Amino acid sequence: MSSRSIEYPESVNVVELETAAFKCAKDADAWARNHGIVGLMSNVDTGGKGEISISVNSLNKMLSGSALRKSVTPSIHFAALQRLRDIIRESFIAERHPDYAKVDGVRSPAHGTNRMVDIVVLYGCVSFGGIAYRAKTTLKDLKYPGQPTKAYSYEISSIEVLAGNCRVETRPNAIASMSVNILLNGVRDVNGAPLLS
Repeated sequence: MSSRSIEYPESVNVVELETAAFKCAKDADAWARNHGIVGLMSNVDTGGKGEISISVNSLNKMLSGSALRKSVTPSIHFAALQRLRDIIRESFIAERHPDYAKVDGVRSPAHGTNRMVDIVVLYGCVSFGGIAYRAKTTLKDLKYPGQPTKAYSYEISSIEVLAGNCRVETRPNAIASMSVNILLNGVRDVNGAPLLS
């Protein structure tokens, strides 16, 4: 299924982040294991995306140096880990494609394909320090009977927001939301095409 055939929602709920209680990957790993991040998320927990497993191996990938460098700052990356299950639930599927091989940092069908895995890319929105950020979560959908989809990585990046374009509820106890058109502005799929046409 290409991203073009996926119907996107008009907006997504913003997940509020707080400063993490840890400052390094080792402490983040220990915190996640002891605070219910690791484990199986049910279809209800994922907001209808099927079962998703967050394993110890997932944590290793998510807390690697390369993963930390993809996010705006390590502190925001660690803050997002504390709400990873909420981020997955509030995000939407934006892209689904085969697991293309990577050569010289570029994924392409020309480099080969792992036919037993599909990559599923979720996008959502988080807020940290009053600033909205894009949350991209990558899942691996294993084509083996009885295997849940596996959380693989996440990254938190800046969103280009023009004044007046972000619809945010200001009532007390309201859940803030972000327009998907703003959230995905400038985002490209695995083939380099804009997700929004």
